[in-house]
Amino acid sequence: MLLALLAGCHLALGLAEIKDNPLPALTPLQQLGAENIASSPVTVRVSPTVDGDTLILVAAISTTSQTLTYVLDDANNSWVRGLAGDFSSTATPARIELWYAPAARPVSQLNIYYSDPRATAFSFSEWDGIDPTSTLTAMHAEPYVGVPLDAPTSGTLTVPEPSLVIGALAFGGKTTVAVEPGFTALDPFSASTGNISVAAGFTVVDPSDVSMSWTLGAPMITGSGIAALRVR
Repeated sequence: MLLALLAGCHLALGLAEIKDNPLPALTPLQQLGAENIASSPVTVRVSPTVDGDTLILVAAISTTSQTLTYVLDDANNSWVRGLAGDFSSTATPARIELWYAPAARPVSQLNIYYSDPRATAFSFSEWDGIDPTSTLTAMHAEPYVGVPLDAPTSGTLTVPEPSLVIGALAFGGKTTVAVEPGFTALDPFSASTGNISVAAGFTVVDPSDVSMSWTLGAPMITGSGIAALRVR
């Protein structure tokens, strides 16, 4: 009887611990937009980051034929391309990429290299609370459906563990952009040339199938993707 009571107490405590272990409420420690007109490398300066944080860079590039070849920073962190894909129309060929540096040493400057430079809109963000051993789970949605969209979606990503989910959107033009309920928007940014803009949003989820949609102020040619990093 005593053993049964003790076992019951242990089970109750275990359930209480699970209930008391909610998902972390992550927010970026910093975020900023930047652009490249047509140079390689292009330098992006950021506020000094905190040792051990994860750094994320989303790039909307005004071409489908050229890519980012690598990202360097002033602390020699290892940057990994975790998401990439093209979308194209007669008016707007473009490419979206997401790079990240896990458990990064403090940086204040990125140097971004191209196979051939093109106008680009960047979204940079810094995150605490990401598992430093996590590798990015990513999906690129089929982006161009033949007509401009005012409510593009990312496609669906199966997230196998508690994760920060980042949705990324490139669109050919300038307009207002909003994310669906349940996601928080990062600041959108438009390049001054090249007819290219970038937007991103995030949420933190338990294991589930996740997709993200945006609402644009006017129909645009768009390309989007969604990616996840495990939280601590």
